Amino acid sequence: AEVLYAAREEMALHVGDVLFRRTRAAIQDARASARAAATVAELMAGELGWDDARTGAEATAFRDEVASELAAAGVEATQDAAKVERR
Repeated sequence: AEVLYAAREEMALHVGDVLFRRTRAAIQDARASARAAATVAELMAGELGWDDARTGAEATAFRDEVASELAAAGVEATQDAAKVERR
């Protein structure tokens, strides 16, 4: 529901808009958010009219951003954020 509300009412245009800025889920648990990226992208795709390529690119971009943020913080992202199955 939060994802759909963010896309419909809060002008969220990217997965990061929802997981970093609207819900702050990525700040609370970056690895879990990286695992959820594909599902969030699929929900947003229905609202924003994304095709499969855009949906996959959004999920990948978010996971890459999480991995970068974790690396910058000196935290290893290996098990969850960097190696999450890409849909």
